[in-house]
Amino acid sequence: MPAIGLDVGEKRIGMAVADGLGLTAQPVGTHNRRSLDYDLAQLTTQFRKLGADHLVVGLPLTLSGQEGPQAKATRDFAELLHAHTGLPITYLDERLTSRQATNLLIEANVRRDKRKGKVDTIAACLILQGYLDGAGR
Repeated sequence: MPAIGLDVGEKRIGMAVADGLGLTAQPVGTHNRRSLDYDLAQLTTQFRKLGADHLVVGLPLTLSGQEGPQAKATRDFAELLHAHTGLPITYLDERLTSRQATNLLIEANVRRDKRKGKVDTIAACLILQGYLDGAGR
């Protein structure tokens, strides 16, 4: 059963899934947030379709490694996901993953107007790949 990586933002949630061997993170897509009930229902359905066994959630720590307001909001949402789905959660430091994702897309010559929807998914892949490589185990 695969792990699901999540990059939780205020407007969008990027998602990635581990391959069958648990070696690589593959992009799933982006969920555009609407309301708490809608988000929980849609994500739960998506996790079931993917056969998720646990969630790896990027925790946006400050550059000094502290938890700020965004990290608290991410934890609060992840705990609601856990309560709604029953899936265990692993948190992984996600500092600078959005910057890394943007840089990867720039290097791949993805136009600026096409990057916005992809950054969250690539960030989710980076978060999940960090977990798969042993950072969160």
